[in-house]
Amino acid sequence: MWRKLLSLNTRYIYLAIVVMVVIPVVLKVPLPTSPSEPTQKLFDHIDTLEAGDGIWFFLDTRPATTAIHRPQLHVLLHHCFSKGIKVVGFNPLAPEATGMGRPFIQEIAAQYGKQEYTDWAYMGYTPAGLAIFSAMSKDIKGLYSQDVTGKAFDEIPVLQQFRKYSDVGLVITLAGLKTPGYWVKYAQTPYKFPFASGVTGPMIADQFPFLNAGQMVGMMGGILGAAEYEGLLKKNNIRKQFGIASASMFVQTVVHYILVAIIILANIATFIINNQDKKDRQARAEARAKADSGIE
Repeated sequence: MWRKLLSLNTRYIYLAIVVMVVIPVVLKVPLPTSPSEPTQKLFDHIDTLEAGDGIWFFLDTRPATTAIHRPQLHVLLHHCFSKGIKVVGFNPLAPEATGMGRPFIQEIAAQYGKQEYTDWAYMGYTPAGLAIFSAMSKDIKGLYSQDVTGKAFDEIPVLQQFRKYSDVGLVITLAGLKTPGYWVKYAQTPYKFPFASGVTGPMIADQFPFLNAGQMVGMMGGILGAAEYEGLLKKNNIRKQFGIASASMFVQTVVHYILVAIIILANIATFIINNQDKKDRQARAEARAKADSGIE
């Protein structure tokens, strides 16, 4: 039995993992999670904003982190659009994110009947570098003459309301790069606006000094943070069901259990087989010794 286990074709293991991944994702099987303090604080801050208020979000990332930042942005948009909060997005520090923002917003805006230019806009990239941090404290028109669709700045109503940091109720960076520290140093500290971050897993620990110092109002950490936020949306009757982040957490958990089980079984099998082989070798050695000595 144990030898058969160790000689099992690995294709069956991969097939089992594929099945356990695909089924929960298709059926959106959730794994409810308790919110961490940074996620709860971010939710609470946005919940204090009123209809007609605005937020800015920044995609400081690359397409490789779409699996994390798409769910993070989606939960923010669900919360904002359900409350009538207006949204403007940018990616001035990551030109490769230009194609990500507008489609992400369109997916959620359509569910709430929100109109581009009136309720939301996506501005994309501008070649200003680190100068954006100070320039956005004055007027974003100095950085952007049009949005990603080519529509002129002055023809976009939502931009006339939210032109500088002090006009918005929150600035949040969805970061796969080490930009949250730059935002804190060059923007939040000198201009004192509510700031938050949504980061990848390896970056979570780096955000706690800013959270503890009050320089961030909250944070979403990795796909778990998005799943926690989905739970808060459901708990507060903003959404009726969990989303892809909670399903992803279920998949992660199941796959981890499968891998741990495989590792444990493989080690048990190896231990038993090695012991059996050792006994067999000893028995053969004893049999040869008896034969050589002529003892029956």
